[in-house]
Amino acid sequence: MLNDLSRWTRLTTMLQTVGPGVLIGALVGMRTVTGAGLVLLLVAALSQPGWLLWRTISGRRLDGRIWDEVSTGSEEILAGTVRTTSVPARVVRHRVLRRRPHFGLVGGRREGPSLAMAVTVVGPGPARRVGVLAAPVPALQRRDAPLVVAVHPERPEVAVLDDRVGPADVAASARDPRWSGPLPTDGSVVGGWWPVAGYALAGLVAGALLGFALMRLVS
Repeated sequence: MLNDLSRWTRLTTMLQTVGPGVLIGALVGMRTVTGAGLVLLLVAALSQPGWLLWRTISGRRLDGRIWDEVSTGSEEILAGTVRTTSVPARVVRHRVLRRRPHFGLVGGRREGPSLAMAVTVVGPGPARRVGVLAAPVPALQRRDAPLVVAVHPERPEVAVLDDRVGPADVAASARDPRWSGPLPTDGSVVGGWWPVAGYALAGLVAGALLGFALMRLVS
């Protein structure tokens, strides 16, 4: 999910523009003011608050699934049921989660709050993003902060902070030559910005055609 949000992003973007499209098409297609026509305009106008509610709920569910996966995978790493590899990482973004535990190879599991981080890792295979639940220390609360994480071998978007390494090792990881290779970006994660724009336009056009046709029927 951290490395491929294209389907969710395109769907939410398209649905966001359908409502305004219906409103525009209905206004263009209105021949006379009728009660049914006014109801259609009201429904189209209310579609944006409806989309916002759906977007908020679905976004929270997606976010919850991501950090549930990270929590489960972190428990497996600490339990020693999987063999991990420690690799260089950099912080992409972070936020504090009050009710999530945090994990470290030395510190183990500790109750929250935790620093939920999306980080880029370089190591075997292409660079990718993983989720980490770490202690909320100031050194990690900045973009591109270097760190070393132990990646889960079976859950490709899960890692645990490797707190066995010292500052010199962390500094060395930031100079790893693999950082010069291609890295995931926000644009690559959503599958490119042009396709997102295309889905937005498609939603607008589809909504406009629907609104125009419906208004012609009721007015």
